[in-house]
Formats: sequence, C-alpha cells, structure tokens
Amino acid sequence: MKIDITKLEGYSDTLTAEQKLELVTKHEIPDPDLTGYVKKDTLDRTASEAADWKKKYNSKLSEDEKREEERKTLDAAKDAELDALRKKDTISTHRAELLGIGYDDKLATETAKALADGDMAKFFANQKIHDDAVRNAARAGALAGGKEPPAGRNEEPNKRADMQKQYDVALKAGNTVEAVSLKNAMFALDKEQ
Repeated sequence: MKIDITKLEGYSDTLTAEQKLELVTKHEIPDPDLTGYVKKDTLDRTASEAADWKKKYNSKLSEDEKREEERKTLDAAKDAELDALRKKDTISTHRAELLGIGYDDKLATETAKALADGDMAKFFANQKIHDDAVRNAARAGALAGGKEPPAGRNEEPNKRADMQKQYDVALKAGNTVEAVSLKNAMFALDKEQ
C-alpha cells in the first residue's frame, strides 16, 4: 500500500531523506476498515458450497431431462396408438357403409382402407369394379327372370290389344254397352299388371 508522506503530520519540503524515513517509521498506520469485504476462508467455503450445489443441480437437471425424454417417448407411443385406433375405426365405419350399399366383403375392406389412407385412385378403381358387378348382376337377373316375348301368344299384352280393337269396332258400330264392357275389362287387365 502506498503512503502519501506529504499528508503526514510534521512533513515539510525541507526535510532530508533520513528525516523523511524517520517520519514514516514513527507514523502508525491504522488498520484498514474491512467492513465491506469478506474474509478469504469464508469466500473459499462459499465458493465450494456453490460448486457442490451446481453439481447437484446439473445432475438433477440431467434426471429431469431423462424424465422429460421418457414422457415424450410415452406420449409419442400413445399418439401412435391413438392414430392407429382412429384409422381402424374409420376403416370399420367406411366398410360398414360400403357393405350397406352392396359391396362384397373383400372389396369393401380394400375400399375402406383406401379411403382411410386417402388413396383416391384405389377408391375410384374399386368403385368401378363395384359398378361393373352391379350392372352384370342386373343383366344376369334380367335374363334369368325374364319371360319369353309375347309375340304370337295371346297373353295380357296381346289380349289388351285385341280388346282395344274390339272396343274401337264397338264404338264405330254404336254399340255402347259392348264398348263400356270392353273398357272395364281393359281397366281390370291394366290393374292386374
């Protein structure tokens, strides 16, 4: 620590070097006021405690990070399972609707999966297959349950035409009773069909 000897009591510019030395040695230096300072051993102990706490915090932080990572992994697994269940439900719902409109089981399942996956090309291809199957079934049903054409036979369609001819002849002849009778018979024949 430097001492400004010019401020010491008894100093003058005329003093010799020996007198200045004697003045300095006689002067008592007061103990410094250390009220705002911390002792070295206290500082060392506090720094050591802070380092220990920092190590504990970092290890705890690592544990917290591990827990957070585990939580994220579990959440991701739950989300994946939820998405799979939602997709399965969507497929099941679409499959039921497709079966309700006449799709066969295999085609309904494939089409429902295509809808759930957003594969519209597959959906439209399966829709065409279904439409073709419906048309073919309608044709087969029409051919299988179809009647022989009535040409040449005296069944209802020809019977009606014959009655119409007789009715026209009766009206021209002025025979209204026969015309009314034939008209009623044609109505009855129309109702049967």
